[in-house]
Amino acid sequence: KGLFIGGKPMYGYEMHPTEKNKIVVDEEAAIIVRRIFSMALEGISGRQIAAALNAEKIPPPAVYAGLNQGRTGPYAGLWSSERIAEMLQNQTYIGNMRSEERKDWVIVENTHEPLVSKDTFEKVQLLIQSRRYTRSRTYDFLLKGLIFCHECGYPLAVVNRKKPSGEDCLYFLCRTYQRFTKSGVCTAHAIKEEKVTR
Repeated sequence: KGLFIGGKPMYGYEMHPTEKNKIVVDEEAAIIVRRIFSMALEGISGRQIAAALNAEKIPPPAVYAGLNQGRTGPYAGLWSSERIAEMLQNQTYIGNMRSEERKDWVIVENTHEPLVSKDTFEKVQLLIQSRRYTRSRTYDFLLKGLIFCHECGYPLAVVNRKKPSGEDCLYFLCRTYQRFTKSGVCTAHAIKEEKVTR
């Protein structure tokens, strides 16, 4: 029926003050949602969007909803590229309600006021798919997931920084610093893969 049944509505919405199982636009959060889609449409990456929101000290969804109490760790209270990606692919923002029924996803369209147009949403999906395709190459090593940052304790990621000659040059980098560079959560650490595996 397209009714909302669950805990907190998706960021950008709130429960209707009088009608049960109905969500309405939360104007304060909706401004941020529209801005995120607008930035994505300009080709700005999820990591850059998260960094911009963190730099402006805009509370992420969990903090805004009062669900982040007592959480600790380098990512607590910050926007992340994963959160941005999740929002950019959520059909709630074009007015659709999705629920799991008999192991299948059921989409009910036009159940509430959309925050972005379907055209904007579809263009953003194409950009996301395009970015995924260009990043499809992954680097797997015996030590992947086993080397940790001494400062924040999170696993180091493997990235490729090509030399001027075009030759691959692989590094282990701190993922926390990579994701939250401007938030001062961690500092830059880069170790050449060849130094570690030598």
